[in-house]
Amino acid sequence: MFFYLTKYKILLYNYLKKEGDNIKKNKAFSTFEIILSILIFSFLMNIAFIKYREFKELRDINEAKTKITEAFYLVSTTSLKQKTKQKLQLDLSAKKITISNKSLKTQEIKLPKDLIYFHTYTSNLNNLELSFTQNGNIAKSFSIYIFNRAKKVRYKISFYGFDKSKFLKINKLTIKMEIKNYIEQNKDRFLSELFDLLRMPSVSADPAYKPSIEATAQWVKEALEKAGCDTAQVCETPGNPVVYGEKHVGDHLPTVLVYGHYDVQPADPLELWDTEPFEPVIKTTELHPEGAIFARGACDDKGQMFMHVKAFEYMVKEGKLPCNIKFMIEGEEEVGSKNLGWFVEKNKEKLKNDIILISDTSIIGRETPSITTSLRGLSYLQVEVTGPNRDLHSGVYGGAVANPVNILAQMIAQLHDEHHRVTIPHFYDKVKEFSAEERALFAQIPFSLEEYKKDLGVKDVLLEDGYSVIESSAIRPTLDVNGIWGGYIGEGAKTIIPSKASAKISMRLVPNQDNKEIEALFTEHIQRIAPEGVTVKVTNLGGGPAYAMSIDNDAYRAAEKAMEKTFGKRPVPSPEGGSIPIVALFERELGTKSILMGFGFDSDLIHSPNEHYGLFNFFKGIETIPYFYEYYVEAHKK
Repeated sequence: MFFYLTKYKILLYNYLKKEGDNIKKNKAFSTFEIILSILIFSFLMNIAFIKYREFKELRDINEAKTKITEAFYLVSTTSLKQKTKQKLQLDLSAKKITISNKSLKTQEIKLPKDLIYFHTYTSNLNNLELSFTQNGNIAKSFSIYIFNRAKKVRYKISFYGFDKSKFLKINKLTIKMEIKNYIEQNKDRFLSELFDLLRMPSVSADPAYKPSIEATAQWVKEALEKAGCDTAQVCETPGNPVVYGEKHVGDHLPTVLVYGHYDVQPADPLELWDTEPFEPVIKTTELHPEGAIFARGACDDKGQMFMHVKAFEYMVKEGKLPCNIKFMIEGEEEVGSKNLGWFVEKNKEKLKNDIILISDTSIIGRETPSITTSLRGLSYLQVEVTGPNRDLHSGVYGGAVANPVNILAQMIAQLHDEHHRVTIPHFYDKVKEFSAEERALFAQIPFSLEEYKKDLGVKDVLLEDGYSVIESSAIRPTLDVNGIWGGYIGEGAKTIIPSKASAKISMRLVPNQDNKEIEALFTEHIQRIAPEGVTVKVTNLGGGPAYAMSIDNDAYRAAEKAMEKTFGKRPVPSPEGGSIPIVALFERELGTKSILMGFGFDSDLIHSPNEHYGLFNFFKGIETIPYFYEYYVEAHKK
């Protein structure tokens, strides 16, 4: 045998060598090569077709399994919650499931048609009616078999009756494992989709990015549809569009409104980014050993908003959505939500809800979870100082004409005293002074001054006299210059007295301070301290009141229980220094409170170069959110 094989190899080699010599001479493919190439290509195509067919069959069977199970769960839980009998119809010949009753409305679930379905309940495949009792039981146990046409692949779904206590017990015990499994199975897809979203430069502050804003809104709409919303739409406003979506489960159930925003801060200054701001990458850091996503908007707020979309997707696909959900994702949060009030006022009925859920805040750390209980308000103004009617030669006019840049710098310097308090008259009149007991609670929040300074790269902090870092950045009002410009700032020298100088100034406010009132006080003060040689113009750039949330309510307790479930530790109620002006607007216009259940870290560099969001934080948020719904609905029923 070995002899013959060896002889065959020699003959084949000689033939191929001869054919190779012919190719070199003729520079063309031989007949042998063409036949061999066709055979190899056909072989590979056959393998690819077989693999694709197997993949499609398994995918279709899994899809059918999910749809049948979801329909069963929906009807069963409805009968349990409403304490009424419910019915479900399967037409396995027509490959569809029909749910038709008053509470669930009429729904038709279409099954993959390239499959064969068989059940043990009755020989009749048409209009199989299943009855569910008031306890969520199915009247009679049965099984459904799903086959491919060759009947080589099959899946069996068995349903059995169970009582209320058993059902609820099983549901509670399995949800954590199931959400973790779902995340594990889909985490690569989740990240891929989030990366697509992060690549869109949806900067709301610069009109040049308007096309990207529009494209991002459309992307979010499609993401909501894919996740399971009954309806989703891009709603036009006088500014950037709002994306709205909803999933209605039952009129008797509470409704949660999820708020987020798809717009982002400008990426400037670009030279301070280690990577491209709109090309997300994953890198490890000291605080994120599993890796963090570096991109503008990764934490604020695309990454956090997208957690809700994926958590919603899980609840819908696994039949675990316990209430109605509405989504309102805006595109102007980073510029003060200029037109969201307009949208809310015109859509109060559409936005009607029992509680608003927001993830646009932070937690203290992975070992110390927290829930934001208050936000500071905001008054954002632009100051323009005008001197001469044109730029002047500093050698000719210097010392004789007021220089707007000099004047603006002097005016800004007068806005704080030696105790680092704001000098605007009546600025502190309505500021709440916290008791010694309340301040003692703030002191219990884990905080290291040395780590704080190390992280910021500063030698010391600058605080209002008598207050800690946490107090100064969360419960005390502040005034900061966010930008200042004027005169010549190009290369080389240009000796001028500029005609204008400008600055952007923001004031963070605490409860009881009215942003409109503070704006008026600032305007009056800045104009009063300006010398006669200049004129001062103040322009409002946005703002809103502060917000405080009591911890003594069902929604807060649901968030608390949810985070304790996934973090293994009870979260700390924590005030936060940032502002989300629309939170107070929601309470005023819609009459409902907001739960601020964020998952970022303060160190994630939002609004700064190298913004990032930890993979731990992203996936932990997806894991936690379904628990909030579960616990909130439980409390709502009591």
